[in-house]
Amino acid sequence: MRLTNTRPYLSAGYALPDMIVFNADVAKGSGRGIKLAGFFGLDWGVESGEFIWE
Repeated sequence: MRLTNTRPYLSAGYALPDMIVFNADVAKGSGRGIKLAGFFGLDWGVESGEFIWE
């Protein structure tokens, strides 16, 4: 939960994907802790969306 406190989710102008999954390695700043990121489709479906995972 402490990692989510560092992300300004509700700040204007800060773009975030619809879904992001990360672990504690993201705190190191290298971006290697991000495991999945992407956007849901227009029907809010995963199958119709665009996702990238490690």
